[in-house]
Amino acid sequence: MYFYILIELSKLAVCDDRENKPVRNALRKYFPDMNITRIEIGDFIDDDLDFCIERKNVLDLAGSIKEGRVFDQAINMKDNYKHVYIIQVGTYEQVRLNHYQNISIN
Repeated sequence: MYFYILIELSKLAVCDDRENKPVRNALRKYFPDMNITRIEIGDFIDDDLDFCIERKNVLDLAGSIKEGRVFDQAINMKDNYKHVYIIQVGTYEQVRLNHYQNISIN
């Protein structure tokens, strides 16, 4: 898991309510006082607007890059937070397999 990165930051205070439950539960182990609420920018932020973390599964990241959304999102994050991170979850193999599945369906 990638949560060791967050431990170093030690100020994680808010998790987006759209984040999946296993991720929220894993974060709670390290940040028991974490708030869960709707966040407009990113998936995890701190109270002081010091850092923002966006967690993207590899298929979403590939689609975001292809459509250019990830670049606008990164700029928006940087405009609002001192430290920004986009964390990729998954492997290139998942993108490759998904691509071939979409070709065979169409």
